[in-house]
This record gives sequence, C-alpha cells and structure tokens, in this order.
Amino acid sequence: MDLTKKPPRSGAETLGDWPWLPRMIDKARATYYGNPGSYKHPCPRDTRLLRELDISVEQFKEIIDSAETDAEVLRRVEALRG
Repeated sequence: MDLTKKPPRSGAETLGDWPWLPRMIDKARATYYGNPGSYKHPCPRDTRLLRELDISVEQFKEIIDSAETDAEVLRRVEALRG
C-alpha cells in the first residue's frame, strides 16, 4: 500500500463496531509493507484504539502480517479480546 498515492480510509469508517480500525489497517499495511508517506503508525489515535481493543502493537503487526482481508483482521482482533 502506498499512502503517497492514495490516503488511508477516513477515521470515521468502521469495521465491526470499531471506528478508526479501517484507517489503522491501511496505515499499518503501508508502514510494514509499502510507503506510509507522511502517515504514522502507531499514532496517538492508533495507540488509543489498540488500548481499547486490549492488544499490543506487536500483536496487531502479527495480525497484519498474516491477515489478507479486513474481515480476517477483525476476526483475529476480536478473538484476541476473548
């Protein structure tokens, strides 16, 4: 993902019951496997969502590393929450 060509999704978009999660997915994928441009992951808002989800940055990276779709990211995030 190259965020210099296309911005991440809006922070108002939701995945499951989680606002900001689609945007955080885009920024994480760009950070780990593309070009994040001027976007930062984890930013303070990402960190707040990760705290709300009760998962670490490292756990989220593991999910991003192996999940191919947003639906799978959501499933794995929710599985970690118990």
